[in-house]
Amino acid sequence: MILIVTESTQTALVISRALNATDETAPSTYAGANEAVIAIEPGFIAPKPLGETLHNSPFKEALPLIPKKYAFGVRTVDTDGHREVSAADRAEDERLRTLFDAADEVVFASDGGADAQARFHNICQHYNVGVPTSRVWLTRLEYMAVRKAYRSRAKGRHLHDLAQSGLVAMAMDALFEYNMEQAFASAYGKGAFPLHRQDVIALDFINKSLKQVASFERGAPKHTVSVTAEICGHSVNMSPVDVWEDKAVCEEIFSAIRINEDAPVTYTELIPHVERASELYVLATLQADACEKLHFSPSKTLALATSLYERGLISSPLTSDSRLPESLRRPIVRRYPSAKEFVFSKLSDTKTHGIITTERNPVMIPADEAALRQMIIENQEKAFAAPRRYAELVVCTEVNGIDYAGSCEVDADLTLPDDGVVLKLTGKSTSTFKAAQPGPLKYSDVSLLLAACQYALRSMLQPVTPFNLAEDEYGTVVERLVENGYISVFFDEVRLTEKGRLLLLHFKDSNIVTMLNRFKFEAGDLYEGDDTTGKSVMRAFENWLYTEVSRLLADPKLSAKRQTSHTCPRCKKAQMTAYNKTVRCEGCGYALPRYVNGLELSDKHLEQLVVHGYTSPIYGFIGRKGHKFTEALVLDSNFGVTFAPKSAKIY
Repeated sequence: MILIVTESTQTALVISRALNATDETAPSTYAGANEAVIAIEPGFIAPKPLGETLHNSPFKEALPLIPKKYAFGVRTVDTDGHREVSAADRAEDERLRTLFDAADEVVFASDGGADAQARFHNICQHYNVGVPTSRVWLTRLEYMAVRKAYRSRAKGRHLHDLAQSGLVAMAMDALFEYNMEQAFASAYGKGAFPLHRQDVIALDFINKSLKQVASFERGAPKHTVSVTAEICGHSVNMSPVDVWEDKAVCEEIFSAIRINEDAPVTYTELIPHVERASELYVLATLQADACEKLHFSPSKTLALATSLYERGLISSPLTSDSRLPESLRRPIVRRYPSAKEFVFSKLSDTKTHGIITTERNPVMIPADEAALRQMIIENQEKAFAAPRRYAELVVCTEVNGIDYAGSCEVDADLTLPDDGVVLKLTGKSTSTFKAAQPGPLKYSDVSLLLAACQYALRSMLQPVTPFNLAEDEYGTVVERLVENGYISVFFDEVRLTEKGRLLLLHFKDSNIVTMLNRFKFEAGDLYEGDDTTGKSVMRAFENWLYTEVSRLLADPKLSAKRQTSHTCPRCKKAQMTAYNKTVRCEGCGYALPRYVNGLELSDKHLEQLVVHGYTSPIYGFIGRKGHKFTEALVLDSNFGVTFAPKSAKIY
């Protein structure tokens, strides 16, 4: 039996009908002669929150928290102050395990990227899958497209590499969110500064954009002298290559120009242009247009587009590539004859592409979904319309020793005579101008600008990977910044709030944005399958985050400090300073946590660690199941705090 795993009930239903496996044996479970299709929602098998990995408490004092292992399993719910798997989820887990045990091959069917592949990897690990696995890339949920994708399902090492990329990103997200929230909670209270990796990148981008607008200086007025000329029966406006600050100079130049006379042509060129009215939508442009035209929030647009996709009415919205594969030429040209001139690309069928509607007719869909679908239809009609073809005639001349250049639009079939062209001056004018003041940063544009900037940066540093919703979608990131109070929106104008300024103030002396982008791209590089491993990327991120969180905990804006008389055990030079959550060296930045496994270390214990490298036995550490135990602490070879090895114990 081939077991096909999806992440939504509607997707499972479509696949079951496409593959003729329509016997519903259980909710969201369909069986056929050779295939079985099931739906496992994304949060069913999920990473354990870091608060649960350490003695079953959601809020810890131990910071920075760097776990030795990132655990995952069936989701848990809060029951009488502690978290456990519900009876319904436990029964569902056993039922699914039976299906996985009986499978000869496990297939993952999704339109997601590294994040989705990572979730499938965790599912396979949880159910101890030992049979071959493969991937069906669902760019469209039409029966024919599903069957074709199923027949050409992908296998190989690259899927493992894609999953590793997603797992690393998932672990970095959990580690960053937990440590940052707890670090700020020590000064401002629990939940005061919820923060994601993408939030910091987006907030920094918005802050720099607003500063650029605020610091813009128009400068002194400039003066110029322009001329109009006639060439090949076309009028062209020409401007000098220089401008002048002295208006009197311009007046002299203006007076010296004689019109209705020929001027020498120093350069000509015909540049052909093919101009389309519109590009196909990608998720970022779809969200921007829906915000401006339909007044939909980015999260609402994503939800509506996902629903339309699962109904089989549009292609997958999870895309940053507006191109279309060659395999879609015939059905597109059949629907839009003018699309014969559309440029189709040699993309693999597994690649995401521009958002288009399918040939399926909608039946009784909500008004908001219908409005979004109509907007997509209007956009693709413009994209598939016959392009406008023309040529740009570029011409340069010299008038009284001053170089002029200009261009005009001409017919696409225009040819220049072999014996040269004649340029006749027909008019002249002077003008005074200042640099244009940039407009305010608009909410409907900011996510699109941010996504374009990140996409361009990523394209320069690494091959384009399948669209990763957790990493590549910035519409909901900007929306989250508004919800958490970091930015405000007033008449579509984005402004930084005092809370946002305060957060950025804490990162003023840090290179946090540079480092977050670096690790983000390193996680994406894992898809290349080079010598870099997910473990090495995570170790580097953990080391950086440990230093960054330790710096925050030692920030006098967040924590009071007290000088100690102890010398740093690592650099042997600077003195150690005690803060609320850590004891830190002011010289090399080395830090010791004040909390270990739920226990606050006393000044005596910290002194023993700094001076001797070990402590006496301490009672009060809390284990995974909540029980207290006695143990001694030692500094390991890397000066990290750990429990004493059994061979060294004398108690």
